[in-house]
Amino acid sequence: MKNRYGTVVSLSLLFFFGALIMPVAAQEQATGKIMTLTGKAQIFENGQWKNLQPGASVYATSSIQTGYNSKVVVLLRNGGQVSLKPNTTINFNQFSMASKGSSVEVELVNGAVNTFLPKADEGKSNLFKVRSATMVAGVRGSFLSARRHGSHFAVKALHSPAFVEPAPAATEQELVRASLMQAVAQRDGLALQAAEARAALQSPGGAEGARFRLEDAQTKTVIVTERVGMLRSMSADRQGAAAREEIRDLKAQADKQPGNIQGLNRPIPVAEGNTARADGVKLVPPFQAQLLESRPNQVYMPGQNRLEGNFFFMNFDNQAGLGNDFQRLFNNINRLNGPGNAVIPAIRKF
Repeated sequence: MKNRYGTVVSLSLLFFFGALIMPVAAQEQATGKIMTLTGKAQIFENGQWKNLQPGASVYATSSIQTGYNSKVVVLLRNGGQVSLKPNTTINFNQFSMASKGSSVEVELVNGAVNTFLPKADEGKSNLFKVRSATMVAGVRGSFLSARRHGSHFAVKALHSPAFVEPAPAATEQELVRASLMQAVAQRDGLALQAAEARAALQSPGGAEGARFRLEDAQTKTVIVTERVGMLRSMSADRQGAAAREEIRDLKAQADKQPGNIQGLNRPIPVAEGNTARADGVKLVPPFQAQLLESRPNQVYMPGQNRLEGNFFFMNFDNQAGLGNDFQRLFNNINRLNGPGNAVIPAIRKF
């Protein structure tokens, strides 16, 4: 039997993954399921956050967030796995299976993940991508580790080479989901504000300002609730005038955000065991990222001027080799022997 991707699927697999199908996605096959859950986590579907349970279905449009000291492992239909660390939020953007392999893409909103995708058979290709707003990291099978906090995004190739490339423009579906999640968060925040105002009204002497906060929360809740409803409907019908206008507004807002990583115009390789990262729109290539990660306070050795430091930083691995230990020793001697604050080499450098 063939699925919607044209892949031949055995009856046993259909029976196993048939349990993953949910009524809200009757026409969509599940991407995977929750294999393990430690602590508390939630899944965002149909415009609302729901408590996550082991065995729950995950779709190509689902979002998952873990709480404090909580972990989740998602088992994908193609045999891959995504392990979410505590305080992590991810969006599933893409999942496809075809005769030539499979492709998975998740957006790391915040936190850290470890991913695994089996290597494909000869003549096929399995691809796993983890993206931020400005950069995408990918690996063709095996393990990949990624973490993101604010504008800092770092990826490490664990057991096989990886690559980083510019992030493509967000799709309409991604823009709508991001806006919907933001609207839901605003609505939940207003509900807390209203509850606090009601509690203040019931306490002696606490009515001053509480009534205004309550009325303000109620007024804004009506507006935000209408927006949530509109964004929910856009997932099913994007051809309406209101939907098209909303998408144009979302794209205009996205265009104002920082662009792709500066200097990342094409994919660059990340060797096994190396790390690449982005700080805002600045790319830190694998070598510099690994050097800073290993010895962040010893990028420039004592006795080097700025020009020498930049040269060594760009061209050599300062953390390895006996010669560099001697170099550091000689530089220290030169620094101590130098008159005043000037550094005059007294011993020839390596």
